[in-house]
Amino acid sequence: MSIKNKIHHTVYFLLFGIIMGQCKNLRGKFINCYLCLQIHSLWN
Repeated sequence: MSIKNKIHHTVYFLLFGIIMGQCKNLRGKFINCYLCLQIHSLWN
């Protein structure tokens, strides 16, 4: 594997990691919101 290919590979890997991390965070926030709404509706 050439140096250029290695750099490309690393960049793609980093971008993939960032995107996956963002999705995980969004899903976590979504689940938290959902749970908060469920608890809120139980109280009312």
